[in-house]
This record gives sequence, structure tokens and C-alpha cells, in this order.
Amino acid sequence: MASGLAESASALRLRMAQLSNTSEDDWYLVSKARQGMQMVLRASGQATHRSEVLTQLFTCVTAIDPILTAGLEPRYVDIDPNTLSVDPSLARMDERTCAVVLQNTFGITNVESATALREAAHAVGALVLEDSAHCVGRLATDAGQNPVADVSVHSFGVEKILAGTYFGGAVWVNPAMENKVVEQTVREALAALPPMEATFERATRKYRNQMRMITHLPHAAGQALRAKWERKGTLEPAVSEQERRGETNHEPSIPSPWVCEQALAALDGLQDNEANRRACVRAYLEELGENVARDLRVPAAIRQTHAQPLLRFPVFVNGQSKADAAIAAIASLGFYAPAWPRPLLVPGMLDASAYGLSQGFEDWPVSQRLSSDIVCLPTDIDPSRVHEVVQAIHNL
Repeated sequence: MASGLAESASALRLRMAQLSNTSEDDWYLVSKARQGMQMVLRASGQATHRSEVLTQLFTCVTAIDPILTAGLEPRYVDIDPNTLSVDPSLARMDERTCAVVLQNTFGITNVESATALREAAHAVGALVLEDSAHCVGRLATDAGQNPVADVSVHSFGVEKILAGTYFGGAVWVNPAMENKVVEQTVREALAALPPMEATFERATRKYRNQMRMITHLPHAAGQALRAKWERKGTLEPAVSEQERRGETNHEPSIPSPWVCEQALAALDGLQDNEANRRACVRAYLEELGENVARDLRVPAAIRQTHAQPLLRFPVFVNGQSKADAAIAAIASLGFYAPAWPRPLLVPGMLDASAYGLSQGFEDWPVSQRLSSDIVCLPTDIDPSRVHEVVQAIHNL
């Protein structure tokens, strides 16, 4: 087993290095991307004795949980509607700031925003932690094509960019990181991760068939079976109940050889996968046309760059009722457009106090408004059918 892990893990690290034009020596593997974030933040907090992490609410609970489980405090910053990432002009950092999260939401990267966030963070000695869960193998870069982040976290998990993978992640550590104490502490922590727990490893192998069974049952029966398996610990959910309470259901670990092999197989199809998504993005921009300026809103970072291979193509309508109607119309075509949970934090919190949000979301008006208005258009479809999706929205 050890030799199998070494072989598949080495191949996976090499593949990630090739995709990102980096060195395989700077890549580390984790069972879930969120575990990588947890380890990086815990190590950085220990090395710097700092306590806060700047992040955003327009995200998943599993992007906030690593902050909490690392023993740090999230400090939320409103997002820029042009990038759907932390607005650098609102990111106030000081000697308490351990790190700031640069989230490439849906795979959107933006040179100006990412560079401004890096400059603000490095001015106070804070770490730039890039959340690349939506764009595996891609790093945000500056005008000189240099990676912006000190650490970049990538996911092979459920409903991410890779097709047919459900577990695993990778963490890139920038060898040019200014704080060498933090860099060494982070590398040592990632290199010392133990193997997956046996029950967790078995659950990864069962997941695909379990989901097939659930989806082929009537909805109520499928959900009852899912709940039963989750209680028994034989089904590993995409987001567990513990994680929706700001906790974790597994200690960080390295992926099994099987998980590595699944990721490698999916990466073989990444070029075609991304090419299709780019084509869909171009088609959406063309189909939306003048409506972008009239009654639909598209982040400027999407419109101002060459087509990026987005996980979803986000458009914003006027109000939650119209967004819900658009999602239903798209579903009637046989396409999957996930509903964005309201209030914030996908897929919904079970304990708002754990996230420091008992008082609501009034301090983050942009995040709150965009959460209400968003429609996530599919980019994994035949680009020739983009016209149908757009027409379904126009006909509302």
C-alpha cells in the first residue's frame, strides 16, 4: 500500500506541477481541500501568533470551517461585485491578521484585484491563501505572470471542476514566500499528515455507487437512505452536519492511492473539460449581449478577460423570486443550476453563532444582495444549447 501511495501521489503532484508551471516539490496532497486550508492556517497562526483571517461570506461553510478548526477567527469582508472575491479596498489588515483568503469564485481570476490584495496583505506581514477549489491547477497571477498567493489550495471534490471525482485536494506552497518561518512551518505540517482513516477510505470507494442508488429512488426514500448511511458513517457527505456547525468530521490526512488514481484519471480529461467550459462562457457572453447592461448583471472580470473555464457562469437578476424562477426554468430544460442558499454560506449553516453571525448579514450588503440575485448557469453542457438556457431566462 505504501509503495502504491508513493507512486500515485508522486504522479499526481507532478501533474499538478505541469498544469501550473510550478515544481512538484512544492505540491502536497490532502484528502479534502478544506483539510489543506486548515493545516495551512493552523501552522501560520502558530508561527506568527496572529489570530484573524480575512475572508468572505459569499462562499461555502467549508471555506470558513478551516479557519475555526485552526483556532482562528474569521473576519468577514464584503466582496467586489466585479470579481465575487474580497474587495481589496475594504480589506483592513493589521498586526492581528494571520491571512487573507483570495477566492477564485467559480474560477474567476483577476490580476488587478489579486495583486491589490497581495500588496495589502504583505504590507502587514499576512499570508495570502488562495482558494482555487473552483479552478484546479490554475493560479492567480500578477501582470508579470508570477503567482500571487503564498499558498494555493485546489480541490478534486464533489461538484468541482473535475468530472467524476469526489475526494482529494492539493496544496501549493510558494517557494518565494517572504516569511520563511511560516513557509517552513506550513511545509512541515503538510508533510507530516497521516494516512486516511480506514472508515473514511472505505467511504470514498462507496460514494459513487451510493449516490447512484440515492438518485434512482423517489426523493423521500433517497433522502431517508442518505440520512441512514450518514448516521452509520458509511456515507461521506459533501458537507457534513458537523461542518455546517463550524466543526469537522475528520482530522486532516493524505489521500489513499485510489483517491489519487481517480484524480489522475480525471485530470487526463481536464483539457477537453476546460475547452468546453470556455466555449460555454463565450457563448453566454454572446447570447446575453445587450441584456447584460439592461436587466442582467455579469461580473466585469468575466467580460473583460479571455473566456475562463468557469465552474458556473454567474448572472444576477433583480430579486430572489426571479432568480428562483430562472433556476426552475433551467431545470425544466434538463440542466442543473444549483440554488444558492439564502442566507449566505453554502449549503446553509446549522449554527450561525459558530460563525459569529448571530446578528445577521447587514454589514455585508453586496454579498447579501448578490446571494439573493444569483443564477448559476451550467458550463458543462453542449455550448450549442447555451441559447436555450439564456432564452429560458429572457422569457420570464
